[in-house]
Amino acid sequence: MTIIKEIIEKIKEDLEKNFDLEKVSNLNIFSKHFGICAYMRNKFLWNNPELVKILNQHFKTNHVDDLSCKILDEIIKKED
Repeated sequence: MTIIKEIIEKIKEDLEKNFDLEKVSNLNIFSKHFGICAYMRNKFLWNNPELVKILNQHFKTNHVDDLSCKILDEIIKKED
């Protein structure tokens, strides 16, 4: 398993413990951004610049807000 997959899995496991991911895909973009993605940014991204750098390169983003949305999309996509 690659480092990216490991990171995504760790975040996914945490989100599954705290949220019903089946219902997340039905939320509007604002609810996702200010709810689930804000949780992810606060817990995993803001205080971990090396992790953000790795994930930004992988997802081709340059901002933590965009990155958290890409990660959530990846997690939800795998749930479908």
